[in-house]
Amino acid sequence: MHGKQFRDLEETVGKNFILISFDLFFHQETRLFDQSLKAIKRGLKKREFSKIILDFCQFRKISRFSVLGYSIGTHYATVLTEEIPHLIDHYILAAPASINPSILVRFLSTTLLGNYLLKSIILNKNALPYLLKSLKTLGAIDQKAFSVLSEEVKTTRLRLYLYANFIYLRFFDTDEDRLINSIQKNNIQSYFYFGEFDRNYPLKIGNRFFKKMKPTQIIILPLGHDMIHYDFGLSLSHTLP
Repeated sequence: MHGKQFRDLEETVGKNFILISFDLFFHQETRLFDQSLKAIKRGLKKREFSKIILDFCQFRKISRFSVLGYSIGTHYATVLTEEIPHLIDHYILAAPASINPSILVRFLSTTLLGNYLLKSIILNKNALPYLLKSLKTLGAIDQKAFSVLSEEVKTTRLRLYLYANFIYLRFFDTDEDRLINSIQKNNIQSYFYFGEFDRNYPLKIGNRFFKKMKPTQIIILPLGHDMIHYDFGLSLSHTLP
């Protein structure tokens, strides 16, 4: 996910909010100073990521803000809401992977065996395309996800970045009790967007979480997983106070 995809929200949400979007790590032009495998495997802790955003806010003289995360980016929005909730007004998730990551994502990103298998498969140029086709056949990913992932594993560099994305989620597992306490204690307005036809993150993934916390609003749009465009922005602009 790269920041430029949020440009479609300028015409709608941008009328009332200043939009600042970021590439996720290892997407588009985002790079680490040290891109060695050793540095990537070290990962990033929640506090470290929050410090990066706090430094940015200090540089831009931003005292308060809202967070909007999409798909894998919802993990990053959730980390900020856990770590620095006193600065956040709205917590907005679209295709909210962070409230219920798939078993596969948890296995690959948080276990030693999963990490070993992930590295072995992703760094092998022949194994990964075969795995993606198998996951699509089994229904673990849909055609849209298959197409996107296939594009992202064409070269050795892109395969390394895909591996890095999983590794960076290792320390970003959602602490539900802490998140809920942060939202409630700081009166953060919470909005969860789902695509009616999104097979990756359908509404049912939130069943358990929503029993623990009642969000400000749950919105279902007649869209698939690819939802960050004008229609989403129009709905969001009408939803936010």
